[in-house]
Amino acid sequence: MALAAGLLVAACSRPTAGPEPRRVLVLEGFDQPESVQYDPRQDVYFVSSMAGLGSARNGMGYIARARAERPEAWEVFVRSGVRGARLDAPKGLTLQGDTLWVADIDVLRGFHRRTGEPLAEIDLAPQGAVLLNALTVGPDGTLYATDSGIVMGAKGVEYVGGDKIFAIGSDGSVRIVAQGPELGHPNGITWDPFGERLLVVSFHPFGSELYALAPNGSKGEVLGRGTGRFDGVQVLPGGDVVVTAWSDSSLHRFSGGRSERVLRDLWTAADLGVDTRRHRVAIPLVLPGRVEVWEVPGR
Repeated sequence: MALAAGLLVAACSRPTAGPEPRRVLVLEGFDQPESVQYDPRQDVYFVSSMAGLGSARNGMGYIARARAERPEAWEVFVRSGVRGARLDAPKGLTLQGDTLWVADIDVLRGFHRRTGEPLAEIDLAPQGAVLLNALTVGPDGTLYATDSGIVMGAKGVEYVGGDKIFAIGSDGSVRIVAQGPELGHPNGITWDPFGERLLVVSFHPFGSELYALAPNGSKGEVLGRGTGRFDGVQVLPGGDVVVTAWSDSSLHRFSGGRSERVLRDLWTAADLGVDTRRHRVAIPLVLPGRVEVWEVPGR
């Protein structure tokens, strides 16, 4: 569980000269890390690790925690089978008050952000959940979860359908706000405070999209496109949107109708987090088993 630190100038494409992105930290030794959530109150990174196939109910998953400032090692924060916790193949993370939520196949599981104590479970299997992937919280406290409609098994990624976006209210009510193949196997989701809207990226294998979710739940404006398998999406403090992509192993930035590929060679880059204190992005690389932390300068 050692942490390696280093500096590297990335090969990237930028339309104008300016500061290059800089890799500042590498967290090593994870078992298929899928999502990173930065907690500004504690100044820590939470990292979910599937520890097996993404649809396997094997009880082997865990959530790690690492200090964001001068970290020396990460530690297991929540381990399946300890203190009543259950984690099969944990993926997307988000914070809602003192609850750290994690998407785990067809169940949302909540843990206390400081102690790791299990707090809640929301079973979405009765609503037809296939593979819950990413999470975010809206300004009114509503919890949103994407269902990519895929199976991650021994045959690889199988696109079985059932694409949905769920909304869970503060009273625990569950509703499907969007569904259907036009969602393109929704993966990452985040709240955009600048545009006051939900942003979603699609994991479609041949043509991925970054799009807004309209107030009525329909697919809204398309803000960007890629060659396939967009995974994570976040909004940077200045308003730019960054997206990880499996098909070209890159980090893309979208702003003002423009797009650029700012980082390359990010094999199986998944659900990234944003360190708002240091203006860094933390990118989990599933198959290499590490998290890379980068400074990505603004335009």
